[in-house]
Amino acid sequence: IILFYGALPSAPNICICMEFTDKGSLDGIYKKIGAIDIDVVAHVAIADSKAWCIFMITDIKPSDVMCNSKGQIKVCDFSVSGQFISLIADT
Repeated sequence: IILFYGALPSAPNICICMEFTDKGSLDGIYKKIGAIDIDVVAHVAIADSKAWCIFMITDIKPSDVMCNSKGQIKVCDFSVSGQFISLIADT
């Protein structure tokens, strides 16, 4: 799971500070290079299942799967930003 450092409201946006993944999303990688090797897909599936065990993330998409040059796979679901907006609105 990607590291989240914090978020700052900056109307009308929210600035999200998170861990940098130099290879970007699985979706972006697929668009650049095409088909992805089965070993990589298996690695992604394992990372996805670990994240699902910690959080009940039910809608992981290729754009939520981030990769870095160390071969690490990180799950990053921006749907939580909607929850953050609600939290700020309530305070």
